[in-house]
Amino acid sequence: MSEAAIAEKDLGNAAYKSKDFAAALAHYDKAIELDPTNITFYNNKAAVYFEEKKFEECVQECEKAVEIGRETRADYKLIAKAMSRAGNAFQKQGDVEKALHWFQRSLSEFRDPELVKKVKELEKQLKEAERLAYINPQLAQEEKNKGNELFNQGDYLTAKRHYDEAVKRDPENAVLYSNRAACLTRLMEFQRALEDCDTCIMKDPNIPTPYEIKLRIYLDLDQIGHAGRITQICDQRNVSTSIILQYRSELQQKERMIQNKLPPIWQVINQQRVGFDAFIHTIKPTRRVEVSGLNKSWKQAEYKQWIQGYVDNSDFKIVSFERLSVFETYGVMVVIKNKNKAIDFARRLYELGFEFKFEPHMPSGEQHYICQYCSDVITSMFAFSLHRPVCPVTPVSTNEGLNKDIEYSAFDVSFRHD
Repeated sequence: MSEAAIAEKDLGNAAYKSKDFAAALAHYDKAIELDPTNITFYNNKAAVYFEEKKFEECVQECEKAVEIGRETRADYKLIAKAMSRAGNAFQKQGDVEKALHWFQRSLSEFRDPELVKKVKELEKQLKEAERLAYINPQLAQEEKNKGNELFNQGDYLTAKRHYDEAVKRDPENAVLYSNRAACLTRLMEFQRALEDCDTCIMKDPNIPTPYEIKLRIYLDLDQIGHAGRITQICDQRNVSTSIILQYRSELQQKERMIQNKLPPIWQVINQQRVGFDAFIHTIKPTRRVEVSGLNKSWKQAEYKQWIQGYVDNSDFKIVSFERLSVFETYGVMVVIKNKNKAIDFARRLYELGFEFKFEPHMPSGEQHYICQYCSDVITSMFAFSLHRPVCPVTPVSTNEGLNKDIEYSAFDVSFRHD
């Protein structure tokens, strides 16, 4: 690099800082004339064009800078700088695709953290622009009609494809999600159907179809508790149809059947035993109780309803239920709200002759939460915020509602030795 060329560059930089762009260009051109192999001179000249909003000339100068930089094996950061400026020029012209092209080329030379953030944001904007450009309610209606016709013919797989397209064309149309949910139930894709129902309810809580679909799914899966909560939501929102009334009647019948086959005492141990108060002093109680020797034909809903006879519904959570030994002994692991309630529950079990034991736990100060809608145990407030929008029972999620849910449903199940 000649001293004369450096002097011209410095004069150009001074003119650039004082916004005398014409003089800056003249000095940079002179520097290039004296030393045409220096990438910095081309980069500086491109910067002047960018400030003058001469974006086409800016890109051309950046391309020259990249070419010179490749030939002279210049610092990769200088090459990346030229590519990044070309991307900025295209972005100013509103050409996001070409801007991304140049930014990605720049990142291949040097991974600038700020440019990485910009690329992610631009990609997000481009994807959103493509989504919005794709929206066409008229075409969505046509796809919906095709889906309905195929659904009525029993071709559920093809019908779903048309519903998928309809949703893409008109994503704010709540009815489309309920149509697709009905189709998904026929394809036995229950979880996705429930998600579509939640989306439909979130967009328009007055449409009855998603409530009907959710009730049907929960009844078919024998998830009696979830079904019961859907009927409560319907009552709260004044949503009622003949189908919902029919499902409500079916739910009540299932609840009666469960109650009828849950005897208060089905196993009695006749041998002499010490009193519970003496017994409890021989062990260390915790908040986690494993009850064994249960009827293996029961479902989780039946276990839960049985436990509700001894512990308030809001005070316990079933962690697991499974076969506990090769002798077909089935059991259920229950988390109780606090140790005193766990002891009271154990007392009832002891008096009825059930086999049980307290499970030990490591000391922990971690706070847990129980969702007041689906009773899932959540391990932190952050996890609760992630759970809230996808809760299988309540479809509506707001920041205001989150704090209220935690306020009413939080309790310590950290299993400390206290």
